Amino acid sequence: MKKNDITYPVLMDASGMVGHMYDAKSTPHMFVIDQKGNLAYTGAIDDDPMGSSDHPRNYVEEAVTSLLKGSAVAVAKTKQYGCSVKYKK
Repeated sequence: MKKNDITYPVLMDASGMVGHMYDAKSTPHMFVIDQKGNLAYTGAIDDDPMGSSDHPRNYVEEAVTSLLKGSAVAVAKTKQYGCSVKYKK
């Protein structure tokens, strides 16, 4: 994290315990947790799985922005996309 100048918290889940708790199915599979620890959003980062849109709808950004404003998350769940998560056996 220091090498890449990452100053925000990062969860390293090598055992997969947290991934299993949230039922993470793909990479990426996004989860936004509110300040009370409740799941506020789960699903895709955006509405552009192929990366072909010039202006994709970023669901994660929308959810975080809503929470920071004290508003409800308009879209709380979408279908995630990506490669399947490979958990340790």
